[in-house]
Amino acid sequence: MKYLYKITFRIFILLLLFIYGCQRDDGLLANNTSDNIPAITNVYNTFSFVVYADDYNYSKVHQLDIHSDTIVVTITISGHSSGNGVLEIKDGVNASLYLKDLSSEMVVTDIFKSINMLGSLALSLNHYTGKVTITVAGKVSHGVL
Repeated sequence: MKYLYKITFRIFILLLLFIYGCQRDDGLLANNTSDNIPAITNVYNTFSFVVYADDYNYSKVHQLDIHSDTIVVTITISGHSSGNGVLEIKDGVNASLYLKDLSSEMVVTDIFKSINMLGSLALSLNHYTGKVTITVAGKVSHGVL
């Protein structure tokens, strides 16, 4: 019985530490907001871009490694108060497949079928203020996006 109390007490302490750790705000997101630091992931069949922008300028063409017959593009713009932006996605032979103005708040999900390879993603933000989240993903071989 004494052993059971020890185990219960240890689990309770670990649970309290876990809950406390999950609630702690270390200010990382607030720092990124003012620093205009984008978080970019560009791996096989997935591209993601997130930035908390404050009068932010960004212009870059990212080469994509997305090979799939189904492509999902998700864009979320929130807190937009100034500036303009454009997103363009091209296929493997440099033909424009997707062009989106990012100059207003939006939540958009678009699905493309019969596309075998994406070539590049061009993103331009000019004096932009707001949160930008862009995700482009291809269907993996076992059917899960």
